[in-house]
Amino acid sequence: MLTGYFVNNVVKVRIRELEKAGEVIDKTASAGGDSIRINGISYTVDDLSPYKVLLRKGAVEDSLVKANHYATESGVTLGPLISLSETIAPAIQSFQKDMAFGTDQTPQLLL
Repeated sequence: MLTGYFVNNVVKVRIRELEKAGEVIDKTASAGGDSIRINGISYTVDDLSPYKVLLRKGAVEDSLVKANHYATESGVTLGPLISLSETIAPAIQSFQKDMAFGTDQTPQLLL
């Protein structure tokens, strides 16, 4: 016999006008009343390409500084770079828990 149930819905909202973010969050929280839970807010950009170039440049520079430090401390001389690899970590999603149970209903709202 069913005596109750629990419903969970996840909504992902993309706000293109950052100055409206606070207003959208406030109105969303007010509309949901005591039942709403905002589990996380994340910020990103549509095109990461220009930033990736800068990040890669910085990563190589940082690794060379570290490599030179290790070489100096160990009394060896660095040769040319032999290998370089890039690992991209997957984005963490707050609704992953729901996906495990097959209940992921994630509509997207573009404002």
